[in-house]
Amino acid sequence: MSQKLLTKKSLNLLTGYYGLLQISHLLTLIWAGSALLRTGQVPFPAQPPTGGWQAQALPFLLAMGVLDAAAAGLGVYFAFSWHIHGRWKARMGLVSTTMALTSAGIFAAGTWAAGVWLLYPLSYFGMLVLSLPAFPLFWILLTAEGPG
Repeated sequence: MSQKLLTKKSLNLLTGYYGLLQISHLLTLIWAGSALLRTGQVPFPAQPPTGGWQAQALPFLLAMGVLDAAAAGLGVYFAFSWHIHGRWKARMGLVSTTMALTSAGIFAAGTWAAGVWLLYPLSYFGMLVLSLPAFPLFWILLTAEGPG
């Protein structure tokens, strides 16, 4: 199998996965945001530390949600452009993956400091594992190894 074919196949898998991940991310954010508005509590995926999130943490979590929603929307557009229309929009993908990975890093640091990774390891490490395929996609976009 040629390297070009392997790269295109990997790119199709990574881009497709990233698009599905971002669709599910958007749906989760909508659900969590509506629950926050109804109850004043942030449910899964940002499960709170013992005693709940401090009032100062809510603006942080909301800001992460807004950044994530923007990144996810761009990610869905990027993936659909490639899989539905055959257009490779590397800059769009690079902006989306940069936003998503930066947001994930900031979210991880803030939630680690709150101690919730040890309270809910399945939830938080699960989010990390689900996000791992974004790293090779980011690298492909960053190094312009994709088509066109």
